[in-house]
Amino acid sequence: MVAIPSVAPEIPARRLKYDNDFLRTLLRLMQVDTGFCGRCCRHLSPDAFGDEVFRWIFAKMRDFYEKYQEPPTPTVLHHEAGKMEPKIAFRYRSAITLLATWSTLNSEWVRDELEEFCKRAYFVAKHQEISDAFNAGNVEESYHAMSQASEHLGGISFRGTEDSWFFDDFDKRMARRTFKRENMANYSCPTGIPTLDWILEGGVNPPELALILADSKVGKTNWLTHCGAMATRAFKRVLHFQLEDTKETAEARYDASLAFGAVYSRIKRGLVPEEELPRISAYYRARKDCLKVVECNEFSIDILALQAEIEQLKATGWSPDLIVVDYSDLGRARPGVRADSETAHQTAFIKDLVVLLRKHKAAGWTASQSQRLKDEKANNPDFVVSAKLIADAYNKVRAAHFICSLNATKDEMARKERRLYAELYRESDRAGRVIVLDQRGIATFEERSQAQPMAAGMVTL
Repeated sequence: MVAIPSVAPEIPARRLKYDNDFLRTLLRLMQVDTGFCGRCCRHLSPDAFGDEVFRWIFAKMRDFYEKYQEPPTPTVLHHEAGKMEPKIAFRYRSAITLLATWSTLNSEWVRDELEEFCKRAYFVAKHQEISDAFNAGNVEESYHAMSQASEHLGGISFRGTEDSWFFDDFDKRMARRTFKRENMANYSCPTGIPTLDWILEGGVNPPELALILADSKVGKTNWLTHCGAMATRAFKRVLHFQLEDTKETAEARYDASLAFGAVYSRIKRGLVPEEELPRISAYYRARKDCLKVVECNEFSIDILALQAEIEQLKATGWSPDLIVVDYSDLGRARPGVRADSETAHQTAFIKDLVVLLRKHKAAGWTASQSQRLKDEKANNPDFVVSAKLIADAYNKVRAAHFICSLNATKDEMARKERRLYAELYRESDRAGRVIVLDQRGIATFEERSQAQPMAAGMVTL
């Protein structure tokens, strides 16, 4: 048995090494956000604050919260400071007065920095405990402690739940809805399929997750590329995670979809007519920041890998409007989440993906494999795949807001024809329609005719 080093390679300071403006923002957030205050009291100690005044304020806020389950008002803090000697109390009261009017403008950054600090500090503390147990020969105990630590790390967050006073906020809700309706093009990520965009009320809207089901080789990847390309045509910023194939293959599909009908097989080999290059280059320059393709070729990809990439991009000032994941069946559960089967991994990944979209206020598209169809169904033009025919379990896709399927018999495949069944959309009763599509190139679909409601003779499972 190889011993684990008893000291972590890099031990961060236990104190918050930030300037006073950061600490004031943190303490002000504790005053105005009860949930944030509770999280700080759970994960921080007064020793994290180097300045004695801030250390005292935090300790008083923690004591008050633990007793009353709410943060103290400035009046309470002033009263506590009044118990000190007058010369000392003046300094503390000045800090409390300034804190009461301090801006929370950088609150999102403070929350993220605080989360990273607490995770690193907890990791260092548990690393010592786990390594000591392992080196002492208590292998099972160390494994159990590691599992508990991973679960705890996943639970460290300083972002609260969204809430509202329902009846009081009616005017705000109506104003928000009116603004969204009048500016729908600024919110929705269109698919370019008129009937589908009508069902989706303009396209996939943040933070919705849309999911397409299909049998193998019917066109899941091509559909996801099509949706990403259509969003860029509307100048949406698209982040495409390629879990199955290479970045080069994904780029070639996007070129074929976007470059005015260029043939995929020729695009891959760089055989684009020279007379077309200026027009394509001009079109791309107008959208130069609209598409980021990321190849994720590790054997185990969880939501944390996607999150890290998004955070890195947001640090440069770029954030996605649409996140495309090709495709969700290859995702894994993040550390600390129990997943003892392939289905459990896929279910956990999709749930995490929904949370990721909500966190970053982005729309999402992904895909899932349907069960392998028998010939009598696969070649039946009246049969369409539904969510009940998911390859492993319906539970893994139920978190999606919109579910559709791509269907084609052998004859339809030969004619480059697909039937898209818009099965379920949580936000509307317009779903339940079959849309006939023509595939124009490798990753471009067009609607052939107006969609029809499910006919009596059509079959779903």
